[in-house]
Amino acid sequence: MKLHFCKIWFLLVLEAELGEEDNTPFNFNNDYRVIPHHVELVRYNKQFVNYMETRSFKYNRTCAAVNITFQLKFNEIEKLQAIAQFYKFMSNEYRYFPVRFAVNACKAIAANVMGIHKIVECGNFRGCRGVEKGKTYRICNWTIDESKFPPRMPRGSYMVEVTVMYHEEEVSVINAFAEFYQSDYHIIPHHVELVRYNKRFVDKMEMRSFKYNRTCAAVNTTFRFKFDDIQTVHIIAQHYKFMSNEYRLFPIRFAVNACKALAANVMGTRNMLTCGNLTECKIRRGRTYHICNWTVDESKAPPYMPRGKHRIELTLMYHSDEVAVINAFAEIIDNIVHVIVLRRPRGIVDEKSSEPTICLELESSLEEDEEIDKITVRDDYSDLEQDFDVPENGEEQDEMKTVKPTTDNFF
Repeated sequence: MKLHFCKIWFLLVLEAELGEEDNTPFNFNNDYRVIPHHVELVRYNKQFVNYMETRSFKYNRTCAAVNITFQLKFNEIEKLQAIAQFYKFMSNEYRYFPVRFAVNACKAIAANVMGIHKIVECGNFRGCRGVEKGKTYRICNWTIDESKFPPRMPRGSYMVEVTVMYHEEEVSVINAFAEFYQSDYHIIPHHVELVRYNKRFVDKMEMRSFKYNRTCAAVNTTFRFKFDDIQTVHIIAQHYKFMSNEYRLFPIRFAVNACKALAANVMGTRNMLTCGNLTECKIRRGRTYHICNWTVDESKAPPYMPRGKHRIELTLMYHSDEVAVINAFAEIIDNIVHVIVLRRPRGIVDEKSSEPTICLELESSLEEDEEIDKITVRDDYSDLEQDFDVPENGEEQDEMKTVKPTTDNFF
């Protein structure tokens, strides 16, 4: 079906307002997701503040929110400066990270930095103008807007130390904790195969991949080793990419200690401790161990992986001897947008216009009701049928097309 770009009406099925930069609804200027953990008030200066309290809580199943109550001893809130210093969780502690910036508090609210403008939506704080000293102000149910975050943030757990300054005096210090993880692609695991194992070190090894549910593949593993010191086992991972009708060598290769990878939860490996009789990185020789229902955690995968079909060859090494070789097959795809072409709506489109209406929805590829980038995936369009003329049975149906989530495809 041909689309003429003179007058096209868009129906955006959204859960929340997206960014407004460049006057486009698609403002996903990052390739990661943010999981806010909690906020804590470290201290406040009683020379400038009568009272201050912060409380973070679970707003719903997937979102954390913050309530703030404060009473200031001055009126000139437009002179407040906020200094943000980042710390990254490394080596079991939050360490200094080279990201630091300072911004005027009122200008940050006006520019909606990290969605901070939402603080005026709930409570009696209505912005920088009209703040009275001695009056108690409340901000409720504030949540971050990750579409307003800077792009390409390194993945991991962070603590952001926010110091509020009045002239050159410290007013308060607040710590905010959050986790950043990748979401610029989706992993579709296919299957796992055991290529071979060395009978000098292994009595028995079996692997079976199966469909765990409608959208997820899982792996069961059974093994019995002839040695105890599993801490000396290393894994060498070599990537192969499907090109020209075969898997070809791809320049991604790394080696890691098996127990350290388990402790760091590489690709969600710690999930293998939740089902079966393997509870830690210690084993006994001659004992049979089972790992069941293990699934890959794509949020722990590295960012910017090339799209396409991949084979990962995992070689287990004991000192300098090969223990086993395992091949894992998976496909990496973008999160995509479905474009559903419907007939034009009744009563809201110009009578002279014969252009179709386009309904855009982001597909999560996971669960139907999971929120991805603030757009909810739905399979049921019965509510749309009440407002749109849908073709009757026997009439020609408009085809569904799939495009990438960028405005270049539409304008």
